Amino acid sequence: MENDDKELKDFFATMKNADSRVEVPDFRLLAARKKKGMRPLMAVAASLVAVVISCWYLLSDNEQPQAVEIIITEKKEIGSMSLMTSDGTIEEWKSPTQSLIDDF
Repeated sequence: MENDDKELKDFFATMKNADSRVEVPDFRLLAARKKKGMRPLMAVAASLVAVVISCWYLLSDNEQPQAVEIIITEKKEIGSMSLMTSDGTIEEWKSPTQSLIDDF
């Protein structure tokens, strides 16, 4: 058991020595270098996204609004159902409880 502990201690001592020889660059220098090189790339990417969104908006703005059919099922008795349909658009639809809001 003591032999295993000595091997582990030697292994980690060797790793520690190897790690202490590695030069670690200053973080501030790395961060400044990355910021400087990324600005043009970020500007181009933002411009490209703006152009794509503008084109998509302009091309899709000409589409006609599509009608939505609303189907409401109502269960009256056990085993019997009635079906109500409406061909209005979603803007024209009113909920079944809309009268409660309008009347009071």
